[in-house]
Amino acid sequence: EGHGQIEIIGLESDTAYSIMFLSVDGSKRSQVSRFRTALSDDDWRIVTFGATSCMKLNLPWPNLTHAKSDQYDFFCLLGDTVYAYTETREGYWEKWDEALQQDGLYDLFSSTSVLSTWDDHELVNNFNWDDYPDEERFGNALWAFRQGLPQRVGEQNQIWKKISYGRVLDVFVLDCRGERRGDEYISRAQMDWLKDGLATSEARFKIIMNSVPIIDFATLLGGAESDDRWEGYPAQRGEILGHIDDSAIEGVLWVSGDFHFGAICKVGAVGDVGDSQYEVMVGP
Repeated sequence: EGHGQIEIIGLESDTAYSIMFLSVDGSKRSQVSRFRTALSDDDWRIVTFGATSCMKLNLPWPNLTHAKSDQYDFFCLLGDTVYAYTETREGYWEKWDEALQQDGLYDLFSSTSVLSTWDDHELVNNFNWDDYPDEERFGNALWAFRQGLPQRVGEQNQIWKKISYGRVLDVFVLDCRGERRGDEYISRAQMDWLKDGLATSEARFKIIMNSVPIIDFATLLGGAESDDRWEGYPAQRGEILGHIDDSAIEGVLWVSGDFHFGAICKVGAVGDVGDSQYEVMVGP
């Protein structure tokens, strides 16, 4: 038993591979895992993917075992993959180690690639830097997150990044938790990167992986807990939604977690910013 990371290079685009690991003496082996590499810049075909979030209360996640048979091109983990209320590196890793041995994740990870972001429960409930200015705790949580879910990192070692699937799809992986300071839901650098990436993308579809919904919940929830979602940061929410509207960027789909249920929604109320954009909410 154990977890490790290894980078495999020299792979062909849009190609299915199977891999397994053997112990040095050959007496033990991992299960066979499958993945399909991303499309090249000129490739074009239907791309299928799944998504989930908030995975504490329904262990061992039999729905993810069923998802294994779908052999997605990739699967999105939108945050709260573990609920780790701790402070130490060892404490955070204990939660990840437990989760990675559960049948659901174990089966899913053997069937497809995973794109992941995090939310507060990988760190501390309702985390922001104003209330929890603890660099060591943040670093411990980030280390465990990246150990549990191997991932590419951005040029500044950040979580947010773009993954491309040819002419079909660009996936924008956001970090909507680790940069919250003052009136910034995401950093200025991340906001500018996202706006520029959406505007210049030549892919037919642009998926935005978003840990907490950007939909307007005012009619349903009023202002309840709005400070922990995009609505609590109206300037930045209006900035990104207005940018997509004003630039007439087509094919944008927000895919979001946190709310523990599934729905397809218009992002904005009729006549408001974002009323032509869609968000898919996914739960456990």
